[in-house]
Amino acid sequence: LAPEQNASYTGPGHEAIPYRCMREGHEVPGEDLPMQVASRTGRDVHDAELDLVFADGAVRTLIISAAPLFDAHGAVRGAIGTHVDVTALKGAQRALEQADRQKDEFLATLAHELRNPMAPIRYATAMLRADVPAPLLAQARQTIERQSAQMARLLDDLLDMSRITRNVIELRRERHDLRELAREAIEAAQPAIEAADHQLATLQPGEPLWVDGDATRLLQVIGNLLSNATKYTRPGGRIELQLERGE
Repeated sequence: LAPEQNASYTGPGHEAIPYRCMREGHEVPGEDLPMQVASRTGRDVHDAELDLVFADGAVRTLIISAAPLFDAHGAVRGAIGTHVDVTALKGAQRALEQADRQKDEFLATLAHELRNPMAPIRYATAMLRADVPAPLLAQARQTIERQSAQMARLLDDLLDMSRITRNVIELRRERHDLRELAREAIEAAQPAIEAADHQLATLQPGEPLWVDGDATRLLQVIGNLLSNATKYTRPGGRIELQLERGE
């Protein structure tokens, strides 16, 4: 191209080109395009990335390098450039970045959820002394069994790596009494509640509250509510967990 030419904005017959040249969401003035910069400054431009945004919303990403051309007297007479379409490569890069973010979010969530069963397991283990009464021994054993099963289910999610890239959590829906799930969630939260000297009041109806859902996920929901309540309630404060049937 000669210095006065700008093929990015004007075609061979000076017709308008049906796209805009964009960089990071902003339109690039004609004089700042790589070949024009090389023509104006006499310096090379390396690996400039531009998005061509068409009227129909299509986007093509280019990597452009340009170098000035000089005449016999050393004056710039134009520029030469290479334009490499890297749209497919950028799409693959974005997909990998998205998959990496999903993996990080998945593992962060899982690490948070795995802490919930650990507290009651440690609490129950501390009860397993030689002189512990039989009823407390049975209670500790049941707690460890329940929370270990919960932890195993969460670890199953971790081992199914395909769910990470698909950002999918499998739901195993069954019929459950929400009161029983609340009791298990309270059991998991009890060590933290006692450590903060909180008073926990549970308000619930006398008849079953049947729900069609995934027990593990419902336990996570109730457990996270209790965890947040424990975290943000002043020491010695009162926490209420109320279950009721909505109309």
